[in-house]
Amino acid sequence: MLPIIELDLSELQKLADDIKISPKKSIPEIHKSMHRFGPKAVRAFKNKLDKNRYTGDLSESVSYDYSESQFELEVGPTLKRKGFDAGHILEWGTRPIPNVPWRSLYNWAIWKGFDNPFALA
Repeated sequence: MLPIIELDLSELQKLADDIKISPKKSIPEIHKSMHRFGPKAVRAFKNKLDKNRYTGDLSESVSYDYSESQFELEVGPTLKRKGFDAGHILEWGTRPIPNVPWRSLYNWAIWKGFDNPFALA
């Protein structure tokens, strides 16, 4: 004789119903959390940029933008230098500069016989 198994599906149905409405309840909380996290991420980004601080313009341009429709939080600098993204210039550098402003000082230091001409340049 086979055993008889009784299943109470009401709890399973309740779980399925909760799963259906869970995203609807959590979306406002996600948006609120991202808007709270945005300023914290900006502060962390600025602290990272302070190690390479020159004028402060780059770190002052850091902001965040949160797209609620895409659930995307974008944090970064908005400063441009001659049309180029200043953040990319900091991270990747530039191509070689043909007329380096300190080159003449370096050549003078070599001509004078300094041990470390880069210390002057």
